[in-house]
Amino acid sequence: MRCIVCGKEIKKGNLCRECLLKRHELFTIKKFEVILCNCGSVLVQPTTPDPRNYHKRGRWKRFPSIEKALRYLINSNIKSEHELSSLDIETEVLSDRVVFKLTGYGRIKGYKKVESKRFEARLKRTLCTECAKKAGGYYEAVLQIRANKKDEIMKVVEKYGDAVSRVKEVRGGIDVFFVKKNVAKKVSRVLRAMGYEIKTSYKLIGVKEGKKIYREYYSVKEKTKP
Repeated sequence: MRCIVCGKEIKKGNLCRECLLKRHELFTIKKFEVILCNCGSVLVQPTTPDPRNYHKRGRWKRFPSIEKALRYLINSNIKSEHELSSLDIETEVLSDRVVFKLTGYGRIKGYKKVESKRFEARLKRTLCTECAKKAGGYYEAVLQIRANKKDEIMKVVEKYGDAVSRVKEVRGGIDVFFVKKNVAKKVSRVLRAMGYEIKTSYKLIGVKEGKKIYREYYSVKEKTKP
């Protein structure tokens, strides 16, 4: 029995090992774009993205580093019909694109194969949803600090700095504006646990799809005496 491509004598099948491995790819890469925000978040695209609008093309996801984000995107767009056991990924971020150098290790019909590919993805920089809200001055809640130990309170606030739209000094204290009301609520709970007096109030700011939208205010006053 001989290989139908090169004529080499083989024990079984139609192709020898070398011709079989040449004919089959260990893995393929689905084309994708890297849409990156300055804060380090990337847009994780759905299976059927909307090319007309970035913010309807998926969800924003933040990673500890751009390298981890790029690895996530590559792994999400790799396809293999064979046994891909591991993948080495090298990345290079340029001004308008990201270059990936990939080396895959695995098996094709029982034969070991090492396959290298170079892949380029277009890079687009834009503001993620949260950063766009911050840039526009958007906020859902306000922490009104009216206590003497402002430094102690601000140390707590700084731990949630990513959700802060702006900080404003006002007569008698400091106002901290939060993009997300759930984060402001979390901060108020921490301060209450520290002994500060917290009072909550709400202000109607509009109606969306028949649902009333409220802005939340958390007044922070001196620690209550034991």
